[in-house]
Amino acid sequence: MAAIGSWAELTPPTFDAGVKDAKSVPKQMYKNEDFKAAVMDAWAAELSATDDVQQVETASIVYSSSESPTNSSGGCGDPITTPLYGHLVRRCKPSSSDTDDGSGAKSVQSSSTNPNIGALFFHTAAGPHDAFLLWKAASLLQHVDCTILICDLFSDESGWGWDPDRSRYQKVREHLFAGANDDAPHVLQQRVAAACDTIQNGRKDMKIAALGWCFGGHPILQLGKMNLPNLHAMVTFHGVFDTRLATMKQSDVSQESKTSQAAVLLCHGEQDPFVALADVELSAKSLESHGHRVRVLELKDAMHGYTNPAQDLNPNPSFAYQAEGANRAWADAVEVLKSI
Repeated sequence: MAAIGSWAELTPPTFDAGVKDAKSVPKQMYKNEDFKAAVMDAWAAELSATDDVQQVETASIVYSSSESPTNSSGGCGDPITTPLYGHLVRRCKPSSSDTDDGSGAKSVQSSSTNPNIGALFFHTAAGPHDAFLLWKAASLLQHVDCTILICDLFSDESGWGWDPDRSRYQKVREHLFAGANDDAPHVLQQRVAAACDTIQNGRKDMKIAALGWCFGGHPILQLGKMNLPNLHAMVTFHGVFDTRLATMKQSDVSQESKTSQAAVLLCHGEQDPFVALADVELSAKSLESHGHRVRVLELKDAMHGYTNPAQDLNPNPSFAYQAEGANRAWADAVEVLKSI
């Protein structure tokens, strides 16, 4: 059973207070203050250019993944339950009973609709606690009424994904892909399934969409192979794909998969040094073999991380923000989700 924290207003001025949950461990939500400022400035500029702004709220969520012990610990026995720490984001409407608890964030008495679209956001290698992803969730809600789950693939309670020491990240990454070449479900697949179950919350009519950035390309590829009848759309931005997941046995492709038919958009920067076009094309073919309709969008001169304005602060020359590519990819992604 998922545990959901208090809902609070989500805007650039109320961001820190809005994502703070007194019942949970404090989370690092950005690399540093300069990173935060770059994201908040872009978010605020977007809102100022938007007519009829939809009010948005967020709440923390703790859900869980039941994982095979053979993949989790190398032993046998009962499944292991792993806690996962995400964020929910949705539209809301202000009411006369909105209150301020003194932190600067309103505790909203939501009159949100009950949308039948659930959007999964799969994070970068920085983990689920990312101001950029909260911004993109709020941005999507300006166009599409849905419930968004910013998923946790790392079991990251505090935001350790931002740690410049990448040893813990590397260990978790290896754990996620343990058993990827075996017949049994591997940990990544189980955590993607947990996200699907959480966003649906027992609703069989819930249409699932998924968006992934960078590391989030891996779960998108995995999701596309799960043959879910209610999967309608998937999008990646500078997505990284593990070719082990893209390479399938013929037996993996069932007749049932031909009925899935999700719309898929893979947005790839032509100058991305981490993601070869050949890997994107291999992943596209893998998704097509599962019945999905795939389009690859190649963005001229775009580097890795082209969607995030904070990448202009990254000293690594492999990363760079590109407004033209970011805007084109986002506009196309929004159209994909609006078509659901």
